[in-house]
Amino acid sequence: MENKKLLDILNAGGDTAAKIINKALDIKLSRAKEVRKIALTNTVFNATESVVSEGKLKAGKGKVTIDIDYINDDDTAPGDEKKYKVKIKTSKSKGTADVTGEKKNVLAFLTGDYDMDEEDIEDLFPELLESVVSEALSASEFAKGGSKKVKETEVDDVLIDLAGDKSLMRQIIKNKAYIAGEDSGDESKNDLKKDTIDWHLYNFGASVTQGGGL
Repeated sequence: MENKKLLDILNAGGDTAAKIINKALDIKLSRAKEVRKIALTNTVFNATESVVSEGKLKAGKGKVTIDIDYINDDDTAPGDEKKYKVKIKTSKSKGTADVTGEKKNVLAFLTGDYDMDEEDIEDLFPELLESVVSEALSASEFAKGGSKKVKETEVDDVLIDLAGDKSLMRQIIKNKAYIAGEDSGDESKNDLKKDTIDWHLYNFGASVTQGGGL
């Protein structure tokens, strides 16, 4: 089965191809914002333990103390301490607090009631996160697909580069994950392992279909 949307890109030439890619990226971005809102509010509690979604971030091991802006009153701190199993030492004069605890619990607090964006956490508190050293995703690696896990931002950078590379675009057309996504046009039907290259290829195919091609 031919993938007509992406073939449009290949046959269109530079400016038109870029417009189609950018339309697909806009759709992906709007979806990502909605997913983030859901992840930040996805909190489950029982009588003895709190379980809070950490979204895409993975906490490192061990304890840590971080300094944050904290303008909540003293009545709030004990509740946060119990809920997230952390210690919060507030300073009213400075409007800050020292938060101490296991990295996973501190991260849960920041992404939970404290409502800090994951990108801000990565920038401000990298010591909270598991250290992962990997090479940047290349356009050729993305076109091949596979089970390697990659970040959404890496994929978006690669998709922009792909707009002018017809040989790699033709390779993507043949990828089963991309074909499935373009045929469905619906990211919610993506049952591939999340954050893998194949998972992103499926979503890219769905976004191209949603964008309407030419």
